[in-house]
Amino acid sequence: MDKTKLRTLGWAESAQPPTGSVSVVRVNNHNSTTLHDHLFHEIVFIEAGAADHLTVDGTRLLRPGDIILIRPWQWHGYQNTHQLKLLNCLIDRRLMNQLAVILRHDERAFQLFARPLSRPRESAPLVLHAGPAEGRYCLALLERIMTETSCRLAGWEPMATGALLEFLAMAVRFDPRIRPVEDLDITDRAQKAVFDTAVWLEQNAVAKHSLEQLARRVALSPTHLSHVFSQRMGMGIVAYRNRIRIEEACRLLAHTDLSITKVAARLGYEEIAFFSRMFHQLTGQSPRQYRQARNHPAGAQLPAVEP
Repeated sequence: MDKTKLRTLGWAESAQPPTGSVSVVRVNNHNSTTLHDHLFHEIVFIEAGAADHLTVDGTRLLRPGDIILIRPWQWHGYQNTHQLKLLNCLIDRRLMNQLAVILRHDERAFQLFARPLSRPRESAPLVLHAGPAEGRYCLALLERIMTETSCRLAGWEPMATGALLEFLAMAVRFDPRIRPVEDLDITDRAQKAVFDTAVWLEQNAVAKHSLEQLARRVALSPTHLSHVFSQRMGMGIVAYRNRIRIEEACRLLAHTDLSITKVAARLGYEEIAFFSRMFHQLTGQSPRQYRQARNHPAGAQLPAVEP
């Protein structure tokens, strides 16, 4: 793969509402797309038509009923589309982590959605297939999410989240490659420590915490936690935390009028120069360039960076 052609999309670049953590949109005539990955989770339901799906595993012909589960930093693209009609469900990573706390009580669901990928850009998105009856049920769930997030009547967020959780639980049943429960080892202490640490970092990205404090939370030595986290998440703890902070900075720059200095301070960066340097390192733009680009079509994507 020519990584110079790969683009990374953040939540702010996905044309989703600035508030809310899940969104579904129907695309009636989906065109070919260049290779890209995301900072969020994406689920694609193929409603009609066909297309070649490009991933690290090569090219696969998509058909109606296919469900594509795309984790953060897994790349893909479409070509040779023919009357392709699909529903895109985008899920903020923080919401998926919250749902994963529930899903991990089911071994199969944990393996499918919550088990960290050590090298996400070297693994292909999973494609499942729903039969006609199951497909109609999945379609109804996605349409319910779409309706709730569009109308936003009282209680829309728990309604949309409930439908999403039901969809995820349903998708588990479509995966024939999930290993039998007795073969899974989700009780592995290091695995649980990595997952718990990642969730805590998502929820407390601005908090000041040392490696020793994080390790004490999960009853591992700092050296062991650092090693297994890097091994199973594909990046170190500091890099993971910076990713979370810069993604939140993208949200604030795109959807608020806060000054760059206030954005940096809100995210725990005491020095604006360091914040700007880190932002540029992860997005390829300065915070000012990023904010200006959001008002121009050329700002629809982020340059790719290694996780």
